[in-house]
Amino acid sequence: MKRALFYTLLLFQIIAVLIVVVQYNLIDTYGEERTFMTIPYPDEEYYLEEEYFIEEEISDYDMYSFEFAINQIPKEKWEGKKDYGYRDQIYVLLAKNESGVFEVVKATDKKITTNKENELVLIGNNIYEDEDVYHVSYGFENINVENHKEILKDFDMSKENKVTFKVAPWEQGKLIKTE
Repeated sequence: MKRALFYTLLLFQIIAVLIVVVQYNLIDTYGEERTFMTIPYPDEEYYLEEEYFIEEEISDYDMYSFEFAINQIPKEKWEGKKDYGYRDQIYVLLAKNESGVFEVVKATDKKITTNKENELVLIGNNIYEDEDVYHVSYGFENINVENHKEILKDFDMSKENKVTFKVAPWEQGKLIKTE
């Protein structure tokens, strides 16, 4: 009896791992491309001594968090309540511009749906207010640099970059290119 249970659980684990692997590989087939513009980080120089300095590069990190233009929602596009907690959700309607990059149309605490091909709704949280904008996180901004070395080799943190993800209908995605 215990032996049969052991082999059943082992088979279940193998099937679960295979499903995850197959889903990840199917992103290329069924996924939709989503391109976002990054906000440049200031040219970061850390002075060790007066005549030496170190310039940071993305390859210096294990994990990196992209700061996208869609993370900063102008107050004029903000519809809904003004005070949000850390875990509150906000629905953000994005539209694709002429160059294929998604931009914020509006953000609200009411559920939004869209059927238009050039529009997308993301759910954000971790909301906080900064001078003229609300900052929102979506959960896909963090990447493992080691796993994306080839894609990130020409990425410059101090400049605007187009970053493209491929996202499957089951909301699993992967970084596919940066420009």
